Amino acid sequence: MLALLMPASRASPPLIPPSRPCSAIAASISWRRSGRRWSKAWLRRLAKGSPLSGRSCISIILAQACRRGNAALLQLGAQLNHGGMHSMTGFGQARVSYEGGAIEVQLACVNHRSCQIQLRSELRDLGFEDQVRKRLREGLQRGAVTLQLNLQRDQIEVFNSYELQALYRRLAELAAEVGAPQPGIEAALPLLSRSGNSGSSEAFDEALLSAGLAAVEQALAACRERRAEEGEAIAADLRQRAADLGRLVAAMAQRAPQRLGPWREALRERLREAGVEGIDPELLARECALAADRIDVSEEMTRLAAHLSALDELLASPGDQAVGRPLEFLLQELGREVNTTGAKANDAALAALVLEAKQVLEQIREQAANLL
Repeated sequence: MLALLMPASRASPPLIPPSRPCSAIAASISWRRSGRRWSKAWLRRLAKGSPLSGRSCISIILAQACRRGNAALLQLGAQLNHGGMHSMTGFGQARVSYEGGAIEVQLACVNHRSCQIQLRSELRDLGFEDQVRKRLREGLQRGAVTLQLNLQRDQIEVFNSYELQALYRRLAELAAEVGAPQPGIEAALPLLSRSGNSGSSEAFDEALLSAGLAAVEQALAACRERRAEEGEAIAADLRQRAADLGRLVAAMAQRAPQRLGPWREALRERLREAGVEGIDPELLARECALAADRIDVSEEMTRLAAHLSALDELLASPGDQAVGRPLEFLLQELGREVNTTGAKANDAALAALVLEAKQVLEQIREQAANLL
C-alpha cells in the first residue's frame, strides 16, 4: 500500500514500524501531498514513539480517497475506523442482583459528533466511574450517552457494624456522664441513619462494584444490539436512495451531450433576430466549441460515477466496518460534483435533474448522520 502511495521521483521516507499502519499511511500521503517539511515532522514524531491521533489519520485517508475516487482506500479508512454498520441511537437496560439488593442500569444513546458521556450513578466510586466511561467509549465510540445506575437495597438495610458499635459506645459514655440508664443497641440505629454513613462500606465493596460492571455490560450489549438493528434498517434505506441517485446521474450523463444542438439553434435565432446575416460558419463553429468547453461536465460525470461506485461498495461493507465517517467524506465529494454540474448546466432539463439529485443527496446525508 505504501509503495502505491509514494511517488518514485522523491526520496523514500524513513521506515515506519508496521505496528502503526494507520499513522504510516497518513504520513506517506502527507509526504506526497504536502511536501517534505510536513511529512518529515510527522515521521520524527513517529520515530519518537508518538504516532498521529487515530482521527487525524482516518480523516486524511478518507479525504484522499474521495479526491482520488479510490474505493480501496475508502474501504481502508472504514476498516481503520472500527465498529460496525450501527445506528448511533440505542437503548439498553439491565438488572443484576447482589447480596443485599440489586443494581439497575439504563443506557441511552443519541447522535453526536463525538463520544459524550453523562453518568448518574449511586455508586460513589471514581475508579468504578472511570471503568464505566472507558467501557462505554470502547463499546459505543460515538454518540451522546446517558447512563443511569440505581442501587436498590433490600428492606433489611445493610449497615456498617463498626460504625454502629462506635455510636453505641458513644451513647453509653454520654449516658454514664449524665447518670442515665444504659441504652440498648437499638438506640444507635437512628443515629446511624442520620449520620449518612449507612451502607457507606457497601458502596466500595468489590462484590457490589462487580455487580455494577456486570449490569453496565448487559445494558451495553442490549444497546449495541438495538443500534445494529436500526443501523441495518438505515443501511437498506441508504442503498435504495443510492440507487435513485445513480439513476439520476445516468440521466444527467445522457442529457449533457444533447445540450449543444439546442444551444446552437438558439444562438442562430438570436443572431437572426438581431439582424445579423451571413455569419461565417467557421466562426459559428468556433463559438459553439468554446461554449461546449465551458459547459462540459464529462469530468464531473466521471467523478460522480467513481464516487457512486465507492458508495455502493461502502454500503455493502461487512457488519464489522463503520461507515459513518467515510460516508460523510463521500457525500461531501458527491455534493461538490453535483453543484459543479448545476453551475454548468445551462439547460432546464439538466438543471431539473441536478435539483432532484441534490434532494436525494440531502436525504442520504440526513440518514448517514445517524450511522456510527
